[in-house]
Amino acid sequence: MNKEQVITWIKDNKLPIIIVAGIVLLLGSAFFSAGRFLNPPKLDLDQLGNGPYSTPYTNPYSYSGGALPEFNWVLNDKAGSKLVGFSANQYTITTWGDEVIFAQYDEAPNATLHSYNLKTKRDTVLFNSRQHSLEITSKSERVVDAIGIQSLSVIDNTLYIGIGEYMVTGGLFWVDLSTKERTVHLLATGQNPRIKEYSGSYWIKGGDGDGCGSWSELSPVNLQAKTVGSSISYGANGCPGGQGDIFLGISSKQTAVFYHYTVPDSEPSETDSSSKPANVNVVYEIDPTKPEVKTPILDQDTIDAKTTAVVMDQKNQKLLLFGYNNIHVFSLDKRQYVDDRKVTFPWGSYPHELKEGDTTVCLSSYNNNESTYFTVDLNKYFIEKNAIPCYGLDDSISDIEKNLSLFIKKFPGYSLTKKHM
Repeated sequence: MNKEQVITWIKDNKLPIIIVAGIVLLLGSAFFSAGRFLNPPKLDLDQLGNGPYSTPYTNPYSYSGGALPEFNWVLNDKAGSKLVGFSANQYTITTWGDEVIFAQYDEAPNATLHSYNLKTKRDTVLFNSRQHSLEITSKSERVVDAIGIQSLSVIDNTLYIGIGEYMVTGGLFWVDLSTKERTVHLLATGQNPRIKEYSGSYWIKGGDGDGCGSWSELSPVNLQAKTVGSSISYGANGCPGGQGDIFLGISSKQTAVFYHYTVPDSEPSETDSSSKPANVNVVYEIDPTKPEVKTPILDQDTIDAKTTAVVMDQKNQKLLLFGYNNIHVFSLDKRQYVDDRKVTFPWGSYPHELKEGDTTVCLSSYNNNESTYFTVDLNKYFIEKNAIPCYGLDDSISDIEKNLSLFIKKFPGYSLTKKHM
């Protein structure tokens, strides 16, 4: 029985979630031991949290801080009267021209995508997740009323809409906002897909997960031709004794860069709750034209034996390998180590994702039943302890708030207010 057959059997028999989680994890272990990649994340492997081993190997879709922050937003006119209200996180609101585009949920998880024009005060429906989910779901899928909107992005006058739900095939749609018709087109199917940019190239990332297992997919996409390349599949199993692969970024050669890890067999005990760091075994790349071929960049002979995690500085094309009281810096363009810094931070701390332009990286550590967080300056490699969790440092919310504020300023007299949900 393959993965798809097992998942179908789970859905048809409506097994309780605890049993589902167990089957998913057993299935993941079996695939890894067979030397295979797994398939498709709900938020992203980029949003990994703090598991019992302070590593990025637990389920990336539910981290210790709970759900991603959401807000109630209210758009007010010159007289202070409410024009439109909506709730959104950083993935479900954007702007284009004179319009603010946002999702409203009438019957969860059914979402209607609206466009509100501040000049004409016209509210237009662009997309309905229930209607368009019927284009991609089959009778073998888990029965759901609708599929929620997971992501929105505008690139060159085109709106990309990602929809998905737990263990259900979702899709990525596109709409040309510059046309009067604004016809909805299906670009790709997959689990919770979204568009991601890496140094000017665009990729579709997606996947799902349960417990400490996840499966993910990555595909290059040509936004001009609206074509999608071959899919690269990978997965993670963060349970004791597990192993998996973590996506790092895209190289200047347009290859996808990953690292492979293994997790210790033992769990923290009542008397010893300290971290049991995972081990990084190999860093490798995959040419999307040959998705089954892994080409090593660093292996056990060239990686510090105490390396527990890796992040990629996408802009500068460097890998930061975190070891025992040191950070090794490897240049992907030169294919050699270019720096080695002695630093002090808990061994086994997990570095969160680096975005292009970032000058710091946040570290999470879990010891003695307590999580601690640190910031590493990428220029001076200075370590500073944080009072708030790494996900609290995520600037996605502040970025969208800043962009919305700049957008509203183009229309004197209008205002946008928000309140934490």
